[in-house]
Amino acid sequence: MKSINNLLEEFVEFGYVLHECPNCGEECEPTEVDSDEAYCAVCDEVVHVERVL
Repeated sequence: MKSINNLLEEFVEFGYVLHECPNCGEECEPTEVDSDEAYCAVCDEVVHVERVL
């Protein structure tokens, strides 16, 4: 799982973050930094992830 610092650095560089799915470990679709949900295409569902801000 990515650390909060890695997620913040990713946001600064790209303007979005890619969370790792807590179920399968694949990267989820780009997510807003203030969201605690992300869509995982592999699992085909919305998963709960760590909110960055």
